[in-house]
Amino acid sequence: MLSTSKVLSFIDNKNGFMLYFFEGQKLIHDLAILHNLKGEGFHFLRDSILGTQLLSVFLKNKENYGFYIDSEEPYFRFKIETNFLGYMRTLLLPENFNKFPDKISGVYRVSKVTEGSRDPYNTIINIENKGIDEIVNQFFRESFQINGNIHLSKTSDQSVFLMKLPEKNVDKVDNITPTISIKEYWDNINPLVEEVFKEAYNEQGPIEKAFTKKDFVFLGSKDIQLRCSCSRERMLLGILGLARASGFEELMQGDKELETKCDYCKTFYLFPEEEIKANLKDI
Repeated sequence: MLSTSKVLSFIDNKNGFMLYFFEGQKLIHDLAILHNLKGEGFHFLRDSILGTQLLSVFLKNKENYGFYIDSEEPYFRFKIETNFLGYMRTLLLPENFNKFPDKISGVYRVSKVTEGSRDPYNTIINIENKGIDEIVNQFFRESFQINGNIHLSKTSDQSVFLMKLPEKNVDKVDNITPTISIKEYWDNINPLVEEVFKEAYNEQGPIEKAFTKKDFVFLGSKDIQLRCSCSRERMLLGILGLARASGFEELMQGDKELETKCDYCKTFYLFPEEEIKANLKDI
């Protein structure tokens, strides 16, 4: 049985870098089954999750974010939503779409929302013939303006986000090598990262041990798991809205019960006509 996916956080105080490692095997496995994706569809899903879930480390209490890919050629819509607790869900339209390209042209939208706030932070980036890793790194540069890069593994369902810290760290101590570039640093640690990728560790212990053997200090981890916020109560509210808009008889079309499905988690809900009628009277 696969362990819960998680993001592990490390810091290299000596050189002034943060490293976030995403172990995503279980999450990607669960999502591939949920969306019934194979071949190129699976690879697209894999790269999307490996690229976006590392951004969960920037979420503060009660913050949520959504990544929305609106591809025009070929046409499809893909949504990834994650909250500060590490709960995430996805939506693919059309549901049976399975011809994902290596490169996408269209619009990439990111929305960051604080619970209770009416004004989300939105970023819209036009993309032309770009891969998922290019899209996510473009978002970092143009929106978050973070000096960092995401690297997706080619051998395992894992990824790394490397971020350069300011010249003075949080303890106001000058870094020993403040001028090293992120590219130079990546070249130095790339063999270590690739070795961890190659081993495809699913447990936290071996990953933590591999990095702390070097100059990294382990700071903590966050679980990332598939969990939808849908509920029977929410689905009923949606049905009642349709019943008021189109009429009860038009909605039911002579059926004695109505079945609906959550587009995110594919959970089915069944509502007898008596229940719908009773709740309409209460409104």
